[in-house]
Amino acid sequence: MTEGSDAMEYEIIQHDQLRGIKLLVDDISYRTPHTHREFELILALSGTLIVSCLGEQIPVKQGEMIILNPWQTHEFHTEGKICTCLVVQMQPDVFRGYFPSVGRLRFQTYAIKDMMSEDRMNALRKAAIELGIAYFSMEPLYELVCMRLLAQVFEHLMRDGDWTLLSSKQAQRETVVQRRLERVMQFVQENYQQKIFLWQVAEQERLSESYMTHFVQEHLNMSFQDYVALTRFEHARRLLESTDMTIVEICGECGFSDRRYLNKVCLQQTGMSPKEYRKSQTKGRDRQTSSGGLTVEHIYSDEEALTCLQDLTPGWEVQ
Repeated sequence: MTEGSDAMEYEIIQHDQLRGIKLLVDDISYRTPHTHREFELILALSGTLIVSCLGEQIPVKQGEMIILNPWQTHEFHTEGKICTCLVVQMQPDVFRGYFPSVGRLRFQTYAIKDMMSEDRMNALRKAAIELGIAYFSMEPLYELVCMRLLAQVFEHLMRDGDWTLLSSKQAQRETVVQRRLERVMQFVQENYQQKIFLWQVAEQERLSESYMTHFVQEHLNMSFQDYVALTRFEHARRLLESTDMTIVEICGECGFSDRRYLNKVCLQQTGMSPKEYRKSQTKGRDRQTSSGGLTVEHIYSDEEALTCLQDLTPGWEVQ
């Protein structure tokens, strides 16, 4: 759980028997707004993760958990210190054979401490950690153990949790909205290096620019141009950290019109100029990306993740 550890080469084991389920132990510093079709349960193992969703800033302190719904746009950041998390992602299809309505299940409260008793939260935390240990150890019959513990996790969430079931029409409408949001985000990721405008997205979606203005603001909690600037900066951040490119070259590579524009965004995001930010970073620090957008994180190997979870001592969650 140390910040700035050397990059490691290791084999990523594919858990093919557990389709629709993915677990990670992850050092997170920042991730841009993103969305995916899975439920996502996050347990903070150290530090504090701040989750932005639906206009809320939800702090998840060490030992606390949050549950995010499918297609719910969210953003991760910390206040300077890296947060180590156990992340459990599950596609609704996993339970559909014996719990058909799971695809319409939506939690109304995301901070788990606000929706269940301390005893229930302790039981949930214990089940999540045991699930992680079983998943990463891959001992004989681990697939069955994982399915049992995953069902137990969701039982705890639903026994005391604040949840509802969408109607079929609501679920269909939500899918339309989220597919549109994915296309907006993909358009920005594919075109951030050049001048882009909201009217281009509106034209692509065959909707008015006024409608798309409100749509982006509602679902990303920022304007379209602010999201474009943030996307450009996250690419620039990686180049500042890992290359010797000049500031002018980085501006050209990332779609910034000039140094002043990059400087303004960098000051907003880090409190430093690009030059100051570059000096503050350790070149070559491990950074990985995923399909949902740029991220600043270190994803543990299965062996590292297992060691991390097994090393948790009684009372570790008390800061």
